[in-house]
Amino acid sequence: MILVLRSGVGEAEVEDVVLALTAAGARSRVLRGAGRPLVHVLERPRGGVRRFARHRAVEGVEPLSRSRQRRIGRPFYPHHFLGWCAAMLLLSGALVLLSGFFPRGLGESPDPRLPPAEVQAPWYLRPLSGLLHLFPPGWEWAAWLAAALLALTACLVPALDRGRGRLPGAPALAAGLALAAAALALSVLGG
Repeated sequence: MILVLRSGVGEAEVEDVVLALTAAGARSRVLRGAGRPLVHVLERPRGGVRRFARHRAVEGVEPLSRSRQRRIGRPFYPHHFLGWCAAMLLLSGALVLLSGFFPRGLGESPDPRLPPAEVQAPWYLRPLSGLLHLFPPGWEWAAWLAAALLALTACLVPALDRGRGRLPGAPALAAGLALAAAALALSVLGG
């Protein structure tokens, strides 16, 4: 938090604000610039920072400094969370709207007396089905173990890579692409 002090305040008033923050259990530092002093609150005081906005030398409270916000990004909750919720509501609304333009059902009803030629696994189980077909009968447990190890590896690679690359999300992107490529290959190979 940044406490923006009124323009023209003296050193005694700045020191008074810093002492009040210290008495409340907060660490702070004074920043000089932009024609007025600023007090950067490093640790949150007991009772919060907002109560210091009523101090006679304080003009306002900035929730987060802009440079720090650029460096660490916006917090997930509530900023990104609300954005994703709004996007999901828009997507759901678009799907409901589109569903009104198409007829109900998927064609003719199937004849229960004639079974289909081949029952395929649903799309979300095809990669696992392809992996199961690669192993000989009786070794299905090895296929399940291999699938679990692949998923665990894909999840752990970004956490284990501590290198500082140019793109911070590159390991996660690479792991996701590798997992998607493996799922696609197993879907095609497994039939």
